[in-house]
Amino acid sequence: SRAVVSGMLKKKKSIMLVPGGQGEIMLHTRANLNNNIIELCGRHKGFVRMALRHDAELVPTFNFGELQAIENIYLPRIQGLGRIIFGFPLPFFPVGIWGFLPIPRKVKMTWVIGEPIKTKARITGKPTEEEVDRFHLQYFTALKDLIEKHKHEAGYGTYKTSF
Repeated sequence: SRAVVSGMLKKKKSIMLVPGGQGEIMLHTRANLNNNIIELCGRHKGFVRMALRHDAELVPTFNFGELQAIENIYLPRIQGLGRIIFGFPLPFFPVGIWGFLPIPRKVKMTWVIGEPIKTKARITGKPTEEEVDRFHLQYFTALKDLIEKHKHEAGYGTYKTSF
């Protein structure tokens, strides 16, 4: 929750958030995998706003293989309605091995970590939307660069990155 994240950052603890969340689950489709597309949801800005408020660094990370290990059933109309009613796409049913079990497929995963984006002393007080947008763009540019830099060695050289 936002309160837990804020509390941890106030104590200067490190936390890890994966900003794609439910939105990215809806973008992760069999068609994208078959067409060698890494589809990322870049519309979330709350994690950037939180980092700016607490002088926390933003560190771009990516896990090659995660999207191939497990996926969600894809029923866009029903899940869109579930998102409106419940705030997340229902039904949510992860599938992995044999195409119906919620057990991840055995795939090679490669975790890459980029350079921290420092926010300390750049923002004073509550960040403006312009400041949030600037760091949001900086984060997702760094994330795309990180993916492009490591995709060949991770075995994803033919994949395109889309936001």
